[in-house]
Amino acid sequence: MKKLGNDGMPIFAECGGYMYLSKSIEYNNQRHFMAGIIDSDIYMDKLVLGYRTVESLSDNILFKKGYKIRGHEFHYSKIKYNVENNYAYNTSSGPDGFYTENILAGYSHLYFPSNKKIPERFVSSCHKYHKR
Repeated sequence: MKKLGNDGMPIFAECGGYMYLSKSIEYNNQRHFMAGIIDSDIYMDKLVLGYRTVESLSDNILFKKGYKIRGHEFHYSKIKYNVENNYAYNTSSGPDGFYTENILAGYSHLYFPSNKKIPERFVSSCHKYHKR
């Protein structure tokens, strides 16, 4: 996975996928190593639950800056970035996510029917990668 991400393949991950892209997850005082694509570590914490309005802070593989979409969060973990992070989006509960030129990941589960431009943009990103 890390090799494909470094090669520019579009990667979109929500919640557990976001956690998988991190360096590690700490649970019951044990550290479990993950894909290492995002320079961050996950630790277990209290429940985060609720519907969100998500607004993109930048152009990326799913969004143009300012696009909005509905979604929700449901997780028992927090992320700690090991380097400064430019968040992918603002949500009604605060900043969320991570992005690079070809990667977009965050805790928010997005409800694609609320903004049909977003899945079309992702398919376009995948098509461009395939055609290279």
